[in-house]
Amino acid sequence: MNIKWRKWRTLRRSVIVAWFASYMVVLLLPILLSTWVYHETVKALQQQIERAHDSLLQQMQETVDNRIDSFQRLTTQIYGDVNVQRLLYSNTFARGDYRYEVYQVAQDLKLFRSTYTTLDDFYIYWTPSDSVIRPSTSQPGEMAYQELYGGGDLSLAQWRELVSATGKQRFLRTTAHYESRLSKEYLTFVRPFPVDLNNQPTGSAVVMMDQQQILKALAGIRDFSDGETLIVAGDGTILVSDQKKQQTLPEFNQFEGEKGYIESNQSGELARYYFIRSNNSDLTYVSIVPDRLVRKEANEVRRLMYYGVGVSLLGGLVLTYLFMRRNYQPIRRMIDILNMRLNKQTGMDSNEFTWIEDHLSRTLSENDRISLRMQQQQNQLRSGFIARLFKGKVDEQDDISREEILESLHIGSEADQFAVLLIYIESSPVFHERTADMDNHRQDRLLHFIITNVIEETIAVAYRIHLSEVDELTACLVQLPVEQQSLSRLIELVQSAQVFLKHKYGAEMTIAISGVHTGIDGIAIAYHEATISLEYKFVADHAEVLIYEQLYQERLLQQSHDYYFPLSIERQLLNDMKVGDAERARQLLEEIVERNLHETILPIELAKCLMFDLVGTFIKSMVESGDSKDVFLTRHQQTIETLTRAGTVKEMKGLLLFMLEDVCRHTAARQEHNKQKNRNLELEYLIQQVQQFVDHNYTNPDLNVSMIGEHFEMKATYLSKLFRDYIGEGLLDYINRMRIDQAKALLRDQPITLEEIAGQSGFQSLNTFIRIFKKIEGMTPGQYRNTL
Repeated sequence: MNIKWRKWRTLRRSVIVAWFASYMVVLLLPILLSTWVYHETVKALQQQIERAHDSLLQQMQETVDNRIDSFQRLTTQIYGDVNVQRLLYSNTFARGDYRYEVYQVAQDLKLFRSTYTTLDDFYIYWTPSDSVIRPSTSQPGEMAYQELYGGGDLSLAQWRELVSATGKQRFLRTTAHYESRLSKEYLTFVRPFPVDLNNQPTGSAVVMMDQQQILKALAGIRDFSDGETLIVAGDGTILVSDQKKQQTLPEFNQFEGEKGYIESNQSGELARYYFIRSNNSDLTYVSIVPDRLVRKEANEVRRLMYYGVGVSLLGGLVLTYLFMRRNYQPIRRMIDILNMRLNKQTGMDSNEFTWIEDHLSRTLSENDRISLRMQQQQNQLRSGFIARLFKGKVDEQDDISREEILESLHIGSEADQFAVLLIYIESSPVFHERTADMDNHRQDRLLHFIITNVIEETIAVAYRIHLSEVDELTACLVQLPVEQQSLSRLIELVQSAQVFLKHKYGAEMTIAISGVHTGIDGIAIAYHEATISLEYKFVADHAEVLIYEQLYQERLLQQSHDYYFPLSIERQLLNDMKVGDAERARQLLEEIVERNLHETILPIELAKCLMFDLVGTFIKSMVESGDSKDVFLTRHQQTIETLTRAGTVKEMKGLLLFMLEDVCRHTAARQEHNKQKNRNLELEYLIQQVQQFVDHNYTNPDLNVSMIGEHFEMKATYLSKLFRDYIGEGLLDYINRMRIDQAKALLRDQPITLEEIAGQSGFQSLNTFIRIFKKIEGMTPGQYRNTL
């Protein structure tokens, strides 16, 4: 059991598992993409099917609505006929002699018959006489009923109640039977006439159309949808159907909106009910399509997707096995060779690549540790002792005198003279460019190695020299002959080494040289002098060699213990930045830097305090200008980080000036933004006033751009330009639009002449009114009134 568990753990960590997982990810990516494509394709097919059914229903709507429109036009013309009006509303029936009037109406209906050839039949039911007037003839009501509806589902009483009723028009399905034992189903439209003066029903106009004509017109739509097509009345009654199944549509109450679809069961099968409302009646057009037909194409796409995914998965698994077997064989041979060379068989706690990397890294690391240990042991004693000499912390031991230590380390004696050199390695872009193939750490180590070795070998020509690392600086202890008091020779050697390093390697450095001091105790003094000299580098923009005696004689090492930045100067700088006066702020900042860092010498720590005090002033100016301090910190996070690493006054000054100018630009832009915002508010108020003036005076025919300009005491052309720039519409166009809107309202609501409408809308003449109305609305006022 343990052996099997170890084999399983080894296999689980093997590179084979990682390869298999990688190949599976690569294989599954196109499969996932195919799945996404499938879902998107199905969605697109569904949308296409829905659009197709919407289009078919719209065609059905247009076709049937045109027929319904002919129903309504015919009944309107019948009702408007003079003879019909005389028959219905002239008390003709009370007189008793109305045959001539009925004859005239029948003749008029005959004329209508020649116009509406697509309608199968129509008639007028005259309620007082219980008679039916048809084209060219009239019949008693019962006789007409027997001829038209006898033997159908509609009884005589129901028919009389239907045609004698008053109220709204309605559609119904009726059946007519003929002597040839044939029957037809009609879509029947009943439009009641208004009641007479005694509030008694007068009758109805009835129009009939063969259902087969409607179905024939919809044949193309029904063939495409491959479903059931219905025309449903407002109460859910099925008026026209290509499949005689039921009288009402139970799902009708679920239809919401003007068009759409619902899903419901039809004969035990899920189906989609697509519907659209009629534009000129209460009819609804319905297409019922089984869901299996809707999803037929989607199912075909799904089947193809499954086949494709299955083939891809099977082929991918086969190729994965072949590639893994081929690629793993060289790795296995390499592991066997390493085990043979190491003369041991080791198990693998990780995958093969990591095992190989660990063994190689272990060997190389061991070699590096041995070399480093030897080097450290060689220099550790000397470097540590010299560092203690620089700090003045060397005391005699109980059993070893200081002279014995100096002699054993070959440093010198109490009678010798010493000088100290401090080497500060600057940024050396030329050197880093030449060694770009190395990482930064190795570049720094190599540069340090080259500089220390060159300086050591150059100075060793004339003097004994010892190197040590103190406070992240390279310190050189130079032993001078007793009879030599001048440092000129040492300075020449240092400068020659600098020139060589700069031209040969592109190395940049600053070297500080102390004065000459006698004895071991003088070494600490010399180190202190070199440290003070090196601090002057902060003030000097560029100094390659800093000599203590020279700087001391020139009084350049007089240090200050405080910096100059009083509150009044800070307030003046704040005011200059808040108003965006970059030139004055820059001059003031340069005066502050000159007074603090050039006229006196500030320690580096104190100088950086001054720099960040100035940065705080920059932040104050942003806050007092209405921004938060986060705005400044976000814009200058990198600059502030660079400022903390700056090593010279010139570098700090440049960064401060950069931030200062950015703050001034920001505050100036903010002030300009506020001015522009105020101008926009004033312009908005002016435009609102102009609009209110036009709204109150557009009916005045004398209102024009010049009149408005005089009212607001502005030049008319300039006011019109401001209005157009702000609104996007000319002032005169705005006046005309207001007048046209008023005219349209009068056309809709007031039965007055066009001349009166033009005058009440503010137009000076009818021609001007018509011309501008047609320009804006695309039609004349008369045409617009006819469309209402």
